[in-house]
Amino acid sequence: MKIYRQLGGVFLFGTCMILQAQEMQSNATDSKDFKAFELGKIETTDATSVDDNSVVEIIDAKNIQNSGSNDIAQSLRYSQGIFFTPAQGSRGEPTIGIRGFSSTQVGLFFDGIPISSIYDRQTDLSQFSTFGVSEISVSKGFTSPIYGINTLGGAINIISSKPKEKLEMRAKYQFIANNENIVAYEIGSNMGKYYLYSSYSFDHRDSYNLSANFKPTTYQNKGERLNSNYTNHTLRAKVGYTPNEMHEYSINLIYQKGSKGGLLDANTGGRFWKWPHYDKLTIYMLGNSFINEKMQINTKLYYDSFYNKLDSYGRLSNNGSIPNSLQFSSIYNDKTFGGVVTFDYNIKENINFKTGVNLKQDNHKNYDPTATSDPAIKISDLSTSVFAQYAQEFIKYLRFVGSASYDRNDVLSASVYNTKSKVFDTNKVRLQGFSLQGILYAKLNNSDYLYLNIGKKNKLPALKERYSTTWGQRTPNPNSQPEGAINYEIGLNYETKLQNKTAFNLATCFIGLNQMILSVLDSSNSCLAGSNCTKLINASEGYNYGVEFGIKQNLFQNSLQLGLNYNYVQRKGYKQNFFKLWD
Repeated sequence: MKIYRQLGGVFLFGTCMILQAQEMQSNATDSKDFKAFELGKIETTDATSVDDNSVVEIIDAKNIQNSGSNDIAQSLRYSQGIFFTPAQGSRGEPTIGIRGFSSTQVGLFFDGIPISSIYDRQTDLSQFSTFGVSEISVSKGFTSPIYGINTLGGAINIISSKPKEKLEMRAKYQFIANNENIVAYEIGSNMGKYYLYSSYSFDHRDSYNLSANFKPTTYQNKGERLNSNYTNHTLRAKVGYTPNEMHEYSINLIYQKGSKGGLLDANTGGRFWKWPHYDKLTIYMLGNSFINEKMQINTKLYYDSFYNKLDSYGRLSNNGSIPNSLQFSSIYNDKTFGGVVTFDYNIKENINFKTGVNLKQDNHKNYDPTATSDPAIKISDLSTSVFAQYAQEFIKYLRFVGSASYDRNDVLSASVYNTKSKVFDTNKVRLQGFSLQGILYAKLNNSDYLYLNIGKKNKLPALKERYSTTWGQRTPNPNSQPEGAINYEIGLNYETKLQNKTAFNLATCFIGLNQMILSVLDSSNSCLAGSNCTKLINASEGYNYGVEFGIKQNLFQNSLQLGLNYNYVQRKGYKQNFFKLWD
């Protein structure tokens, strides 16, 4: 049995200086911030729209800045329903979980474009800078089918900024904990039919400083934490064209270049890993065209590449000496091509219908440049999701949104280590699954509502789960089946009408799990090592259940806001044929 509890609050640390300049138009609003990039949004949170997803949580730029969050992982740590773990372990990465689901079961997107690592979905969220991000959209229960496959635990969509004035500029310098420096800028111009935008951030940390109360161990001395260096460069740019109110198109680029060290346990040491490269390049085109006042077509086309190099130096010695001899390297060289086309039709003022297709081809290559005989792992697959969504307001205070999708994955080619050092080739593996969701809103007034959500979602196994040998200790299982979950959720959002508003929300959920993937011993010992083999199989069913509560209190005529979140999740499951509780 696993129980998760979390309290959320806000604490700020560090010194930050922000310079901002802006040329104002005569009709400009009072806000001096870059606005959210509407083309990058997937789910609308406009309360006047019949297809509005009211349960989506929006973390805007102001909240990101006020919480002192410099990367996406940090910005999520105070969100309701999200369990945040700071960077730790040999990977040196922070992790998040949503209602008992790990980050590998949650979709990660930037302006609606998938950016998760395609092989293992173990994406380092600390490598994504928050500078130049206008807002982050978090879906936990009901999730738009437009995102495509693999949103079993929800979806996180990072939305970029767009200029709204003729000239907007912002610069930032931040000094943190004696040895980390952040320098960033963003500049943009909106000239009516055309707009331009660019941002760049540089974050460099030599190491973490340990507490003065830290007691040295044989693996870790006082002062600086071993192997805790971090560097990240992030460049984002866009060019947009808006010929009239009915059309908007943009070409966007994101380039990230990072390096980091894996963290070590002060009591047991561990693997000494370094990442000299954690690099991503994403180029995408977004477009929205109204055919008439009721019909529109939204298009997303993208290319995403990921170059990741891991250098392993063995384990840290128990006398604290750092290994300096490279044992092996592991390089991921991944490329993705994809597109999403959505047809949106407002049948009536109170009825909306969406349908479309989401296609994504992933190409993964994994190799060790130091090896002389081991062949590279090469896998190429095609993911397809055909979806539809229907929304209707029946009466003034009762609204329903339902969606369905057919999800499929076809392995086009695979060349991997299989059993006893043989190479396994296949082009016939096919997986498929269905998703069906529905949410009913009952408005109490314009801002308060109850909701009931019932939905079935699935997650197709990651390539690593199907093909990885885990350095020879695991037998691949290309025929692993999709994981599934049925979500039952009921919630309440309420806000007082007083001058200093009090808002609170409550949600409780029960999630039935099926075909969940877990590791078991492979009695045939057919892995490369030949003994002590494991294998991933679909062999469990169980459930998650929990409750979330959040409250916000405004003070001093809304100039100060206090917030508190409480999350509780319990997870249980049973191994088929073993009748044994698993955690």
